[in-house]
Amino acid sequence: MVLKISDEKGNKTTYTSKQGKELPLPGVISMSKFLTAIDSLTANGIEGEVEHFGTKMTVLAFDGLQGKKLKVGLNQYENFYNGEMSIRNDIKYWMDEVGKNSKGEDISEKVIAKLEENPLKKLKNAPPVANTGTNGGSEASTTAESGW
Repeated sequence: MVLKISDEKGNKTTYTSKQGKELPLPGVISMSKFLTAIDSLTANGIEGEVEHFGTKMTVLAFDGLQGKKLKVGLNQYENFYNGEMSIRNDIKYWMDEVGKNSKGEDISEKVIAKLEENPLKKLKNAPPVANTGTNGGSEASTTAESGW
């Protein structure tokens, strides 16, 4: 289930692909999986005030999610951007706090095994790192943990 929202400006939670198919935005898919994992698909949005880098702003926030727990399976991958290699995180699996998916299946052991098989997805054909005058250029360190 994917949340579908549209505002008065016409902003939508979907986009149209080149093939003409309407698809949910990636952030909407992640938020739907998050709300499903904590059994809160009907969470209400309320206005609240937050401070971001010293600027106060009014935002729409979910009410009633405080104290909810979930487990995620985190996959790490290499990313090359602006001449720098970095390690990024991608949530591949969303589970409730006991390790069950949205179908009620306990997948925690399967997730651990899958992520231990491939803890870091290496970038295929990584572009050469520019030499900045130092010995070796840019390096990224990684851990073999699956992100739990």
